[in-house]
Amino acid sequence: MKFGFFRIILLRHLLFALIGVACVATIPTYAAGPVTGSVTYRETGRVDNVDLTMNQIVIGDRAYVLASNVSVLAGDKTSSTAALKKGMNLGFNSTADQHRSVITEIWILPTR
Repeated sequence: MKFGFFRIILLRHLLFALIGVACVATIPTYAAGPVTGSVTYRETGRVDNVDLTMNQIVIGDRAYVLASNVSVLAGDKTSSTAALKKGMNLGFNSTADQHRSVITEIWILPTR
């Protein structure tokens, strides 16, 4: 009788473990980009022009202002706006500020 009791306990634990794995496997993810820390980029595009003297960048024919404290990530390393070049693929987050779009975070993406 003891063997049957332990078998039921073991099967119950196995069932809970399988349910846990199924729950984790079905957690939705953002399609826009990878998670870096707890932040995900919401937009992507190719750089058409960069003018660091004016703190401006054009991505996909749309002009943006670079925030004064914009963070730039290249892979898992922090970079600077000096690394931004025409033709690069970027992931980025922006906000609206006084009728203009301001980029606050940039991820340099691999070329495809």
